Amino acid sequence: MAEDRRAPNPDAEGEGAIARSVGVVGGLTLVSRLFGYVRDIFMATIIGAGPLGDAFTFALTLPNSFRQIFAEGAFNAAFVPTYTETQTREGKAEAARFAGQVMTVLLLVLLPLSALILWQMPAVIGFLSQGYEVGGERFTFAVLFARIMFGYLTLVFLMALCVGILNANRRFAPGPAVQIGYNVILIAALVLVVPAFGVPAHVLSVGVLSAGAFQFALAWVLVSLLVIFQAGRVSSEPLCSRIRRWSSWTSWS
Repeated sequence: MAEDRRAPNPDAEGEGAIARSVGVVGGLTLVSRLFGYVRDIFMATIIGAGPLGDAFTFALTLPNSFRQIFAEGAFNAAFVPTYTETQTREGKAEAARFAGQVMTVLLLVLLPLSALILWQMPAVIGFLSQGYEVGGERFTFAVLFARIMFGYLTLVFLMALCVGILNANRRFAPGPAVQIGYNVILIAALVLVVPAFGVPAHVLSVGVLSAGAFQFALAWVLVSLLVIFQAGRVSSEPLCSRIRRWSSWTSWS
């Protein structure tokens, strides 16, 4: 009996890949939301209401608002299509150079801007928090916490750049995965570090900054690995040499 050999259907394979990606991203997003729910419960229980809790919540809205509007909104909408088009038309090497240039511009803009805002944080908090008495307890703590956490903004922009590169290369899982790491770090700070130091809002402010550093570091490592193994497909160069050559973002600029 002759074997029934059918040619593979590209459309079916593409639909299967899309379904798998949707399933993975949906599952990781659900896990992230669950961890976020647990994080909020711990925050409400440990920090509670009062001047410290109010000041921390208000201070956190400052970098989070910038993140939602710019890093996850306008920046992603502008960067990912441009990166994808550059990669399609001019190749992966040119797309990598473009990403390096974007990172350089981000740092040149964000670092001086962050320094200026940190310097003028009392004026910023005074303008945004109309209900806080200048020099009062809530105002003082809000300025302190906002200064600690504002570095998170630069880190999350760089993380969004890395996640955008991964998304453009059809690696969709890291986006929600790094958010899981953010929630896990904050939960660990509340459960493990706060009992040792007894200043929950201060610990959590440092935890937000640390979580942002973790998000960027994880995304950067994943992008570096992506570039290493993409280069390995077309090169006979030893893996250790590719790692040394590609592990730095400076090689992309």
